[in-house]
Amino acid sequence: REQFEKIYRRALDGMQSMGEIFRVTEDQAASLDVFLEFLRQRSKEYLDSMGLEHQFLLPQGLPYAEVGAEQRQNVWLVLKESLNNTAKHAQATLVRISVWKEDRTLFLRIQDDGCGFDPSAPRPGRGTRNMPKRMRSIGGSYAVDSSPQKGTTILLSCPLKRPFRPPGIWNRL
Repeated sequence: REQFEKIYRRALDGMQSMGEIFRVTEDQAASLDVFLEFLRQRSKEYLDSMGLEHQFLLPQGLPYAEVGAEQRQNVWLVLKESLNNTAKHAQATLVRISVWKEDRTLFLRIQDDGCGFDPSAPRPGRGTRNMPKRMRSIGGSYAVDSSPQKGTTILLSCPLKRPFRPPGIWNRL
């Protein structure tokens, strides 16, 4: 019975993850504001379920921009893995996610007030090793800074697509 329940929970988790990937890669999520709302809501749900205090900081009045489907998928998966690692290992009480845009680049900073870790030490799981690869695969970057005194900070960058503008008369409106 225990083995069946374990398999069942894994199957449910897998279906939930697939549903999240489907939602984040839908065309409706291509605009920056919709994508950021997806990240905010999913982060809130997860951190609430783990009993962690959290803040999601967004600048006011972000200009329109589009985020490609592959970028959305990889940023979401890296953010999700970061939050999962924080909840499981950091002994944190607060997670702060800050988002900003410079030129055609989106930045996310995930900070916790936890116990930190040695980023140069080998990790047993695949998640931590895959995060930099995911970000590089979309032309972005991944950096981590961690210490027992200040917790862990992860910085992600993701290139944004040029906004679509139809040719001709529409450019003059």
